[in-house]
Amino acid sequence: MRVTSKDQKQGVINEKNEIILPNVYNYVSIINDEIIYNKDQKMGVVNKEGKAILKNEYPFISPLNDNLYLIKDNNKFGLMTRDEKVILAPKYDKIEKFNDNLAVVSLNDKYGVINMQGTEIVPLVYPYIRGYVDGMALVTNEDRKAGFINRVGVEVVPTMYDYTEDYQGETTLVLKDNEFGVIDKIGVYTIPPQLERINRVSEDIYSVKKNDKFFLKDFLGKNISNEPYDSIGEEHEEIIPVKRGDKFGYINKLGKVVVPIEYSELGVPQNGMIIAKDDKTGLFGVINFENKFIIEPIYTYILGRSDNAFIVGNDNFKEGVVNKNGKVILPLEYSNLEFKNNNLLVSNEEGKFRFFVVKENEVKELQLNANDIIDYNEKGIIVQNSSETKIYKID
Repeated sequence: MRVTSKDQKQGVINEKNEIILPNVYNYVSIINDEIIYNKDQKMGVVNKEGKAILKNEYPFISPLNDNLYLIKDNNKFGLMTRDEKVILAPKYDKIEKFNDNLAVVSLNDKYGVINMQGTEIVPLVYPYIRGYVDGMALVTNEDRKAGFINRVGVEVVPTMYDYTEDYQGETTLVLKDNEFGVIDKIGVYTIPPQLERINRVSEDIYSVKKNDKFFLKDFLGKNISNEPYDSIGEEHEEIIPVKRGDKFGYINKLGKVVVPIEYSELGVPQNGMIIAKDDKTGLFGVINFENKFIIEPIYTYILGRSDNAFIVGNDNFKEGVVNKNGKVILPLEYSNLEFKNNNLLVSNEEGKFRFFVVKENEVKELQLNANDIIDYNEKGIIVQNSSETKIYKID
């Protein structure tokens, strides 16, 4: 679906360029396959076939999930179900997104928590609540110290910390009096406070600094690996970047080396592939998690990627595309290539745009006028000129 405009009024068309809503509305927005419209200063909701879900009774409506909608009236927010039952009359200054079936609310600069039935389970007594992650929500007191409440609103971790992260798993990182530590869900330290840095690497895994070196530890403070590193980064796709000297590599969450620490430049893993510089040749290729080049290091640079393809360049700054098997599917004859999404590729050479659809083993050029293109998504290209809006479907 796509919003269309004509004579300062908006409507909606589908991917077949069929009219769902005519251009008679003051404002239209598409959220989760539902269409929110504004007419006569009131908002309503229809589905993607144009069938009414909620009639336009309130100045503001926004879907929260399949059954619940946020409504606003007289500058206050409440909740309404899909069958138009108001379960919470507008009374709050703000209702945030539901997480774990709970939402933070605020009124007069005080924060509390409601459930999906609109019942207030935490009264509005906190200066700030950050929202629930893994069953815990950060709260602060008047002195801006942080602690945590659980799902039933009990303050299980006192508001005493200068800084905390959200829980991931059973623990979280905290800072108090310039000392880093790790606590569990009742506030007990599992990694004792220390002046040297502690960083989260993955769920319940941390890098702990000691004598200017970092060690990988579990949430109980036990060494996963006794190997020291100059830095340890955040986990991506089950592997963890590490640095020793000026070289980079990857280890897994058991501390075993996956990619040897011998590269001067390494990218972030995506779909089991990592852009890497071969220091013997100074050129770039792509390795897998077995440290084998699946795209040979023969390119001056690699600067963009989709799920299955990479933009590569040579010494003359000419660019092309290779797939994940190393096959050249677009010759290195173009300038300023850029992926707009996983399928759509754009070349901009001296202001002249060319558009391509990238498949796993081929690239197809599209004959489109760049001046008419207003948006992209995974399903198509939205083209709008003075007379109409159309969706060009990507097959």
